[in-house]
Amino acid sequence: MSIASKYLVFSLSVVVVLFASQGSRVANADNIFVFDNSVASLTDGLSNGDSVTVDGITITFSNVVVSDGSGAGDVEADGILISGSTNPSFSDVTSFDFSFDTDVFLNAYTIGLHEDVPAGRSLTVIGGGGVSGNNAIPVGTSFTEQTFAFDSGTISFFESGQVYSFSHDLPEAGDPLFNLKGFTVSAVPEPGAISILGFGCLALVYRRRRR
Repeated sequence: MSIASKYLVFSLSVVVVLFASQGSRVANADNIFVFDNSVASLTDGLSNGDSVTVDGITITFSNVVVSDGSGAGDVEADGILISGSTNPSFSDVTSFDFSFDTDVFLNAYTIGLHEDVPAGRSLTVIGGGGVSGNNAIPVGTSFTEQTFAFDSGTISFFESGQVYSFSHDLPEAGDPLFNLKGFTVSAVPEPGAISILGFGCLALVYRRRRR
């Protein structure tokens, strides 16, 4: 192999390694979404079409189901108020759909508080041909914010533009509830055109060497 070819191989290898490491950094960067009444789009509650943007990633809510049928669910300082209530005197959110405008991994969920939650209750996300695991809702009552790792189950990642449904299995009896304070996500790294080009050039150099 000529000196020029060796230099080309070395240079392209450096580019590929650097680009790959950059992709890893993007994949591991957490973007923390907060769903409380300090967010401008949520000050009047959670309604269809509301969205929250963090670091260039946007989540949009749709099909918001509220116990009083108003279509605007309660959002408090501790997050979106969620329960199994059908009491028309309340404006608790019972379920909603959501979508991201970027391919992301959903890494964690934060619960602002929970009250009178019986054992064995969980929240679930369905969509894109997959279903999450049963993600636990803490038992009993606590006003301390808690963050839990999200079990994505058979959802490999949350695809841009795909609609996902958020639900839970809280009973109406006993009025258990919790506040969903937010999600922690990270962008799915896109394949790098530079790395693809680099590997292609390496292959060409190797082929010339074989000749």
